[in-house]
Amino acid sequence: MILHIPHSSTIIPDYEDEMKQDKGVLDAIEKYTDFRTDELFSYWGSDRIQYPYSRVFCDVEKLEENEPMD
Repeated sequence: MILHIPHSSTIIPDYEDEMKQDKGVLDAIEKYTDFRTDELFSYWGSDRIQYPYSRVFCDVEKLEENEPMD
């Protein structure tokens, strides 16, 4: 079994200090993060694919350029 957990992180690499001072970025992180899903989903013997960065930085499941996040 493979557990795919793409949106649980709040990390924005390289510019994290600057970006996390921006209220718009903070609001987007709060709205679009699947908090604690990495803690909720586990299964003995399964493999985990967990993206280490916030979907605000890069949404790894976004299929089209203008696809809405809502």
